[in-house]
Amino acid sequence: MENKLSNVEIKRDCINLVLSTSFAIISYIFLAKIISSFYKPNISLILERAGTLLIPGIINYCKPEPLEKTIFIAGIFLIPVLLFAYYLTFKRLRIECHDLLAHFSVYDVVALNT
Repeated sequence: MENKLSNVEIKRDCINLVLSTSFAIISYIFLAKIISSFYKPNISLILERAGTLLIPGIINYCKPEPLEKTIFIAGIFLIPVLLFAYYLTFKRLRIECHDLLAHFSVYDVVALNT
């Protein structure tokens, strides 16, 4: 019985997935570094207002983190977009080197990703 996907096509898809995921993570880390270098929120006003409203013992546990929240929200929106964009990019730039792909197994590619 013949499979619809050949062994080379499965290897291409695995390499495409590994490259897309790797580049999306690297891009997100780079963008997070840019956000953290330019966005310096001033939380002293928030802590002053919290001091007038909250019990003094609770203020130590009340630490707003607007930078981390911004990076998290950016990641929620950017990572799926980056994954999709890199997947389409690498799918269009298909590797046509059958000899190179013939030497790798699917398990080698998965092992490189972990």
